[in-house]
Amino acid sequence: MKESSDEDSDVEDLLYVLRTRFGNIERNVEEKIFEIKDFNKINRLILVAANVNSFEDFLFELTDSATFKIVGNKFDPIGGTDKNDRTRKQE
Repeated sequence: MKESSDEDSDVEDLLYVLRTRFGNIERNVEEKIFEIKDFNKINRLILVAANVNSFEDFLFELTDSATFKIVGNKFDPIGGTDKNDRTRKQE
């Protein structure tokens, strides 16, 4: 029974991250997330939600179960900012 409770907690954590970053989440997306029973996939999606540039990128990861690595420009949480631009702003 505890495992189910942990999974529910992880799903709630995922939804919290999504709402914090992207605002209200459509009911059909919430339902799709609640259907996931794989603990590892939920934990991966928490990382994805915290790092993607857009909600659309998250939706792609939610529906594409073949993706294993969280790499590339779409996983830059400050979204599309050039490293050189950040350096110049700090000077």
